[in-house]
Amino acid sequence: MATKITATQQARQSSTFAGLKMLNDALAKAKFAQQAHSGGVSYVDNVVKVPKYKTLITYNTEAIMTEVPIYEGRQAAKSVADGTRSLTSFREAGQAGIEIGGTFQVQVGSGASTSISFGTGRTINVTSGSSTTKYTYGGAEGEFASTLTKILDGVPGLQAKMDGGQLKLETEKSESLTLTDSLFSPLGSLGLTAGNFDLNGTGIEQVQIGTRMAQTGTKQVEVGREYRRDGDREIVTGTHAVQEAVDESEATLTAASRKAILTAALALDNAIGPAEISKGVANPYDQIRGQIGLTQLKTARTRGDLGYSPAQVAVMIQSYTKQMAAASGTNKLG
Repeated sequence: MATKITATQQARQSSTFAGLKMLNDALAKAKFAQQAHSGGVSYVDNVVKVPKYKTLITYNTEAIMTEVPIYEGRQAAKSVADGTRSLTSFREAGQAGIEIGGTFQVQVGSGASTSISFGTGRTINVTSGSSTTKYTYGGAEGEFASTLTKILDGVPGLQAKMDGGQLKLETEKSESLTLTDSLFSPLGSLGLTAGNFDLNGTGIEQVQIGTRMAQTGTKQVEVGREYRRDGDREIVTGTHAVQEAVDESEATLTAASRKAILTAALALDNAIGPAEISKGVANPYDQIRGQIGLTQLKTARTRGDLGYSPAQVAVMIQSYTKQMAAASGTNKLG
């Protein structure tokens, strides 16, 4: 039985080798139908690279000079009214003895008279000309005094402050000061006396004696520019036509070549024979079918369908040629 199997293997080897050579010859001589070497036309941009530059600006920091006045403190006469009653402990005008509606007037020099009137709900109304402004103070201790001081300090040409809890009024320049009681005479409750106070005090007056240039800030001044290359940029200058190449794998086998490859593939398939040489004994040449893509070769129509089959068939022939030569030499030696 072993002798029979060996003889069958030798026959399969010989027929398979012959089939491989036949297929190799058909593949080597395969021809393809004439194909256009180019396909459709498309248009692409003409792109050129041009240098790109950036501007580097150099700056210097320079001082901003502005003409400003120069003042000198000089002793000057002024009008002063000193209060004689501490007001900081009162929470509202009523506690100081001022009745609702109590009103007095303040006038600096020949300027317009300002009327101060105490209203309900911790309010103080200030009237200058045809305009009236209402101020409201809180109920905390000292707020009545601080609000009244703020109001009087806002009269043009007048300075007001608390001095030991008592009101102190003085003119800013050499002007007279006139205090006039009106409704319910509230000046006495404030520790002030109605009347005209005409330059009864002295103080320091700031007098402008000239101007000078002073630095009031800085500024950035451009002193130079440098243009430096900063890479490249691409610009489109037009378009050009490009003919698309045809994929060579799509080249079609001629009818004669397809027939020759099919005939050789069928002959090799028959030479290899069944998957088993004998029951339970595998055919060692059956694997060739998968290695060279025999099934695909039977239906090949294009160059792409051949794949790597031509190279694989050539390698296989070379391998079997060596095997057969070795076996022949062994037999001769035996």
